[in-house]
Amino acid sequence: MSEQPECPFSPIGNKEFLCIEYPGIVKRTHKAIQSMGGLQTISKSYSDKEIFRVRYRPNDPFSHPVRGTTTAAAKVVVKVTRRIKKKTKEEDGPWKVELLGISRESVRFTGLCDFQRLVPEDNKFYKLVKNINNMNVDGLAKFKISTDDSDPIEQVPPPYFTINEIPQNYGYFQNANMLRVRVRNPDGTYSIQWFNRKANTGRRLTSIKYDDEVPTEPILTIRPPANILEEECDKLVVDLFKKRPCWTKGALKCQIPSQYHIPLYLCLSRHAYCFSVGPFRSVWISFGFDPRKDPENYKYQIIDAKVHHQLPRPSKAMKFDHTLSNRDKNDTVLEKPIHAPTNYIFTGENLEDHLFIYMVCDVTDPELVPIIHNPNYRKPMCDSHGGFYYRCVLDYIRLVVRSKINATRNNKIYTPMDNPDKYLEEAIEKEKFGRHPVKDEGSDQDMDDDMNEEIYDESDLEEMEALSDEEKRNNNDDDDEDDEDDEDKGDKHKDDQHKDDDKDV
Repeated sequence: MSEQPECPFSPIGNKEFLCIEYPGIVKRTHKAIQSMGGLQTISKSYSDKEIFRVRYRPNDPFSHPVRGTTTAAAKVVVKVTRRIKKKTKEEDGPWKVELLGISRESVRFTGLCDFQRLVPEDNKFYKLVKNINNMNVDGLAKFKISTDDSDPIEQVPPPYFTINEIPQNYGYFQNANMLRVRVRNPDGTYSIQWFNRKANTGRRLTSIKYDDEVPTEPILTIRPPANILEEECDKLVVDLFKKRPCWTKGALKCQIPSQYHIPLYLCLSRHAYCFSVGPFRSVWISFGFDPRKDPENYKYQIIDAKVHHQLPRPSKAMKFDHTLSNRDKNDTVLEKPIHAPTNYIFTGENLEDHLFIYMVCDVTDPELVPIIHNPNYRKPMCDSHGGFYYRCVLDYIRLVVRSKINATRNNKIYTPMDNPDKYLEEAIEKEKFGRHPVKDEGSDQDMDDDMNEEIYDESDLEEMEALSDEEKRNNNDDDDEDDEDDEDKGDKHKDDQHKDDDKDV
């Protein structure tokens, strides 16, 4: 057996380099450095921990830059030299490899590039910006806004088109309780309609829209406590709302014993209401308390991480087991285990399954506490999108919470952003002078995704209705207590939207 040659060892140099992952194909190094503002600008951004900017048109004052941040890295800088003859283009000698040093930090441009607008040089606003940058007083004195109607109106180029630089995966998936049912029409044709298996749950919660007035009592009639367990649970709920007027359901389950989790929903309907949309959705609020009036109520806003699960799609309608209805009363029935969250405080390290909605006052993460309690990141008035926070600040908080949850679930290390205050200050200025794109929180899925789902026949629908009636007679109305509140509140809204979308099917 022949011996393998030993691998040569090469020493690594003592120099440290900064690795810049340039967002483009570099053919001329000096052009790439010029697009970043030059070596002096790069050195200043690195020493001051500022954001790096790349302008593909560095001489154009209306060019929108691509922003990059510094992240930790562990790389070795290698220099490979290959000598070739100019005339014959043949290699002249072996390749030479040198290990120049290491790179502990890397600049990455992970954000989206903003839309660009090419402003012609003869545009008067282009000349105005040039004169301002060059401090040309004579040129500034010649600038005049035209008042003649015959002169076409020239638009001022906007400084930014969008303020969302971080791409997000919304994670569309169909509600597991919604089924497509084929219904026969009176003329003999068939049409597709949506059927919600949980439409009639018997729950009488008081839910209002963001612009509605705050109720002082339940809108629907709710029965009084029927047993001692409900009375004790009712007293616990009243005492908790005296401590603070807003609670999430997960936080309430952590405050009371597990035997009160089943009647908790009915007790909450007697003493609290909730918003269907807005910054306080999924929060149970005491009757008569309006969190939208006082700016100090920012601590009751929610931070929804929006970590989606791959839920299995329903294959066929459930078949009812008639042996359950004919069982003997003395037979032993295994109770369904109650899922009780053990911790509703987000510290940045804990991860509670099925609990990805936190209130601001329940966040103790050292990275987020200086941001969420900074008055410079809040507004005096509350709106339906960001609440008392600027939308860019709330989006950043959600991004950090979601990143830490995903890192914990996937056994990865979370890398924080360098100098987030600098990024948020710039984003707030952009939000003040620009327009934030409004998200449609009730948007439906595409028709292509809907058509891939199974379509049930009317016979299956009758079986499911029979199953629902039988379950109502044999089971408690509150057996579905472990379902998410957002699914129950949005079932009817999604049902109406899906019916409108399927008119053309």
